Amino acid sequence: MTLHEYRSRGSWEAYEESLLAQGWVPCWNSAVELRVAQGSTPCSECGQVPAYVGMRKGEQERSFAVCRCDRWSGLSPATAALAAAQRRWRAAHRADGRAGR
Repeated sequence: MTLHEYRSRGSWEAYEESLLAQGWVPCWNSAVELRVAQGSTPCSECGQVPAYVGMRKGEQERSFAVCRCDRWSGLSPATAALAAAQRRWRAAHRADGRAGR
């Protein structure tokens, strides 16, 4: 997300639609979801803890914290990088038969 996108962001629904139109698809990463759940502070508007929403386009992944009241923010690239590293590790260990050990 660019600085301009952040400053002019509208509703989550509108931004999600724009991502889908650009070829992004929803994805799920349990490691990022856990980090969001453990590290999120309650929303200043409604008091709810935001939920994780992931989007992927090719090898790129974007992660967001989205609240029920439609407030949202992009998560740091470090969070997405950690998730990508975990996916690569799991894939490598699945390939050599060591996954889950």
